Amino acid sequence: MGSETLQPGQAAAVDGAPLSATHHRAARLTRLKRYQLEALARQAVRVPVPVLLASGVVAVTVSGYSPWTETALWIAGICATLLVRWLYSRKAKRGPHRASSHALRVMTLMSFANGAVTGLAAILFLPDLPPERQAILTMIMVCWSAGAVSANAAYGRAFFAYAIPMLTPLAFSWALTGGFEGAWIALLIILFLVIEAGFVRDNERLFRRSLIIQYRNERLVEKLRKERRAVTHERDRAEEANRAKSRFLYSASHDLRQPLSAILINSNVLSKSTSDEKARQVAVDIRQGARSL
Repeated sequence: MGSETLQPGQAAAVDGAPLSATHHRAARLTRLKRYQLEALARQAVRVPVPVLLASGVVAVTVSGYSPWTETALWIAGICATLLVRWLYSRKAKRGPHRASSHALRVMTLMSFANGAVTGLAAILFLPDLPPERQAILTMIMVCWSAGAVSANAAYGRAFFAYAIPMLTPLAFSWALTGGFEGAWIALLIILFLVIEAGFVRDNERLFRRSLIIQYRNERLVEKLRKERRAVTHERDRAEEANRAKSRFLYSASHDLRQPLSAILINSNVLSKSTSDEKARQVAVDIRQGARSL
């Protein structure tokens, strides 16, 4: 592929030779990585608003039970990770296609940092809350992680990097502080994470399949476009050949008619001016042959 990224539908390589199946798979993979990066970048722009709203709800839930400095630092950490992820996503979208794999790895690391900071809420706040507030905080964080399913549907690794460090501290906090009931809640949280993982895998599979279909359609359209150009070229050649034939026939007919006309005139004059019967008959034969020609 060299230093340039192959675009889908590009069906010819150096010297006009068709690309191999390996080249097409590489081009398709590059396109997939780019689409995944663009999907994550779009979510990096949309996610901050609901995340900040959820953070505010958590702050209200833990107010009066946890020091406000801890809550403020926790929200500041979330804002910082969101801001860095948003700024990097804008930069990555303007980068070359061949750098998409690296950008996806960086975005995944940022998702991990964001999930780890969010998961600190369970460690910082859950042990000091009364049972009803613990239930509210748990519900918020579980629903929070559910929102990450759609936000990271195009790239499952980003979801796992975010959801695992977010929900694991919550499950451990319940298991360590909630006794027998806490252990059951921790198990349910882990089970919920497993169910989310299944949805993410299905979403990413559908995303990949739709891209493969789109890529194949583009290749088919490009193939049909090339065949149409070839047919048009052959048609133009046939029309030009037909015009050349017509010009040749016109020229040949014109060039042949002039001497034949002279033969007709002279043979007619000869047949009328000569008294020799044999010569007159020869002139008549010449005139008939010229008329046939």
